[in-house]
Amino acid sequence: MIWILLATYLFGGGADGVNGSQLTTGMIDEWSRNTVTIVHDPARVEKAQKIFKELKKEIKSFEDTFSKSGGQLTKSYLDHAADKEQALATLSKMNSDWETMQLRAIDLRFELRNHISEQEWAELFPAE
Repeated sequence: MIWILLATYLFGGGADGVNGSQLTTGMIDEWSRNTVTIVHDPARVEKAQKIFKELKKEIKSFEDTFSKSGGQLTKSYLDHAADKEQALATLSKMNSDWETMQLRAIDLRFELRNHISEQEWAELFPAE
């Protein structure tokens, strides 16, 4: 997975071309807005929106970390004297950071599931 992210970063315009997880802050904003019309219990809407806010924070944090790591990696690629181990360490850290964000996103997904019904879930996340 990290190779796909890296290729997208290097050839797709940096962090703007990569969100690291297929989740975007725009998607989170849309889901948060839609929750208001789909879920009719204000207390559950509030809980769902808190979860979306936390998920958005996780995505932004990863994007920032990914962008910084990508910058370090780009410097390594451009520096003739750069050490291979340094580049590999940067890649390893990027992969670890991505995995950490994904695990947190999964935890938040299950937390969200606890606050909305199956029908509400289907409306919020329609199968395409």
